[in-house]
Amino acid sequence: MERLLEESTYTKTMTDFVEEVAFHVTTKITKDGLRSSPVFRVLGVGSGKGKADLRILTGIAKAFGASRTKKAAIHSVVVEPSAEMIEEFKTSVSPLPQSLAGVADVSFEWHEMTFQKFSECFPQKESLFDMIHFVASVYYMDAEIALSYCYQKLASGGAMFCTVVLEESFFPKMSRKLHNKVDLGSAQKIYTEVDLVNIARKNNWKYEKLWMAKYLYDITCCFDESSKEGSILLDFLTHQRDFRRTADQAFYNEVGDFLMEESSTNDNGRKLIEQEMTAVVLYK
Repeated sequence: MERLLEESTYTKTMTDFVEEVAFHVTTKITKDGLRSSPVFRVLGVGSGKGKADLRILTGIAKAFGASRTKKAAIHSVVVEPSAEMIEEFKTSVSPLPQSLAGVADVSFEWHEMTFQKFSECFPQKESLFDMIHFVASVYYMDAEIALSYCYQKLASGGAMFCTVVLEESFFPKMSRKLHNKVDLGSAQKIYTEVDLVNIARKNNWKYEKLWMAKYLYDITCCFDESSKEGSILLDFLTHQRDFRRTADQAFYNEVGDFLMEESSTNDNGRKLIEQEMTAVVLYK
């Protein structure tokens, strides 16, 4: 929900975070100089409009810049099912922003399809990648199946990372509150750092859980029953169309009480929810 994101600190926090993660991971997998390939290959899953991807590519380029005298060569493979979002992404890199063009030679490869379709079209041993990333996209698929496929597509010494919310942060709590009471659809499972660590351990993958980043959502309008935006936001938070109108009164009150308990009030009287995310990195 774009309006919610606009009225939160999510976008800036997330894009700053993924650039730092990409710098950290690239530095870690290249520090021993084991990579001999002239081109660093990256796979982005669910790249959307590309805001996070561009910051990730910048983080990679900066990591190379710290150890090289010439520009890094990066090839970015983008998997995104939305034609509209891919077009926006393409527009944003034509030309490539100077902040990235100044430090790297970047080429792109576009795949307008779901990750499931991509995995069916491209055998596991073809086109290995040095880095694979899932930024807020692992929720729309079975995580273990997706990560197992991608692990096979990692070059030796490569890494993939997923941004996820923390187990005890707002959205997992909200999901547990709604469980068995509404149809959560594609959001039936909100994967957290605990889930990804468990998957890594189960498959004997080397992993690392990184630092935490916090961002805020303004949910003040949820408490105004006359607010159209509040109704839309409630629908988003509960994954239920017309929640304010269709929920039975007891459950509606329960959700309202939960939102009140989980939110804090700032100096301007706005009701804010703090959400926490991290990244889990899998190394091959």
